[in-house]
Amino acid sequence: MTFIRNQQFQQNYTDTIRELHWPLIIVVTLLGLIGVATLYSVAGGAFDPWAVRHAIRLVAGIGLMMAIAFLDMRVIYSAAYFVYGGLLALLVGVELFGDKSMGAQRWLDIGFIRLQPSEFMRLGLVLALARYYQSSHFDDISAPQKLVFPVLLILAPAALIYYQPDLGTTLMLAGVGITILFLAGVHWRYFAAAGTLMLVSVPFVWQSLRPYQQERVLVFLDPERDPL
Repeated sequence: MTFIRNQQFQQNYTDTIRELHWPLIIVVTLLGLIGVATLYSVAGGAFDPWAVRHAIRLVAGIGLMMAIAFLDMRVIYSAAYFVYGGLLALLVGVELFGDKSMGAQRWLDIGFIRLQPSEFMRLGLVLALARYYQSSHFDDISAPQKLVFPVLLILAPAALIYYQPDLGTTLMLAGVGITILFLAGVHWRYFAAAGTLMLVSVPFVWQSLRPYQQERVLVFLDPERDPL
């Protein structure tokens, strides 16, 4: 029996290796190595202090990515809401106990590392929305009452991240959530209504932005505004 189990394990391991999206893994690795090379160049041809840190994080990140790839999908499905809830709790923790730097409070100092939960929340949001729509019937996806929960899943972390303040990550998180709603099959009229509401609220949102956030938007629209 032990021999049979070992054979099954080896077969599952081989199948998982074969089914991995190797082009994606290669592209991500190359992008990370380009980052290492760029930081090496910026430091005047030295790995210390930035390139070596980035390289360590790259190796750790790829290792974590591979480890998650070998997890049974049912494990990921079962843990989706717990991961989201844990990350949401960390975002609340940032508001209560987070480190403040350059006018923003985005990090948690847990001793050996400073953690920025907002970066991981994008993954947590994807998992939570994927689980929700996996268990939903396609005919009910666009029902108004079926949109309340996924919209709350998006708005709760987005509001916490915006308050840090971190406008860029807020927009990225909202974009990820909206994309999943669209891919899940939510009717286009909701997106049209949301887009109209966003256009109407632009002047009010603009007034609520900090000066440096406004400047970032203006430079994005007009790069010659800041040539350096």
